[in-house]
Amino acid sequence: MNLLNPKKKKEESPLPYNPHAWFGLIFNMFDRRRRLTRHVVAELYPLILFMVGYSIGVHFLFEKFPVLFKYVEGTEIFLSSVGLILGFLLVFRANTAYDKWWEGRKIWGQLLNDSRALAAKMNAFVPLRDHEERRFFGRMICNFAYSLKGHLRKGVDMEELIFEDKAVRKRVYDSKNKPNMIGSLIYEKIGLLFENRDIPPEHAIILDKEVKGFMDHLGACERIKNTPIPYSYSSYIKKFIFVYSLLVPLELVIHLHLWTVLGTCLVFYILAGLEMIAEEVEEPFGESVNDLTLDKICSSVRSSVEEVLGV
Repeated sequence: MNLLNPKKKKEESPLPYNPHAWFGLIFNMFDRRRRLTRHVVAELYPLILFMVGYSIGVHFLFEKFPVLFKYVEGTEIFLSSVGLILGFLLVFRANTAYDKWWEGRKIWGQLLNDSRALAAKMNAFVPLRDHEERRFFGRMICNFAYSLKGHLRKGVDMEELIFEDKAVRKRVYDSKNKPNMIGSLIYEKIGLLFENRDIPPEHAIILDKEVKGFMDHLGACERIKNTPIPYSYSSYIKKFIFVYSLLVPLELVIHLHLWTVLGTCLVFYILAGLEMIAEEVEEPFGESVNDLTLDKICSSVRSSVEEVLGV
């Protein structure tokens, strides 16, 4: 296999889903790649079983010793007040998680725009006869997007990157932060063109905006990935949900009797499910159904840059 120009891998575009298809979204147990999802029920299965056993135990005590439950009659207002507070906490949690997801989407949207702008400027500033320089910038602009995607996931796949020079490929391969090295190589090439008087100083200044933008996008994505919700907040809200769910059957059993089991499990499923959704959404760079379509964005970068620079 040619290591400098490896065969391009076929992009795996996520299958679209219809947000208006209620039946499909309610009963769909598989993600867009036909693998079992981190379904809420599957993740909470042990705790749901505990809630079932606990609710049955509460019902048994109510049937055998009803006098014990006279002390919890009329606690609807208390549970409603606590539930309202918990609801506000979960709304805040969900909004915070979505803010991180949306910020990641804006960063990658700006990366696509900066890649197109840099390619357009290179097309205007670098003469058509300089095939080597045009190919270099075309490859490296695309390589930055693909390396950033891998950097935010499990590691950079070098087969997705295309190089024209073995030395350049080795420098990227040996680096710990590959997108940072690629950005540095782009700066080096621009500096070399300036030293050789292939581009005037004002052109080098104009090109700096997009290349600096690349480095800013790298740092912003690393910040999102490496800054989880504080441990104390995550631990507190989980304990809050658990304790609240333990209190619910004490009130429900008076009115619902054995149906308390279903009611308790439903309450716990809804509250814990919202917390799990927030945990999933606040990590937007993975490969699950809830993450950003980075493969599709990288493909758009490559097609746009190659079209403009003709590489």
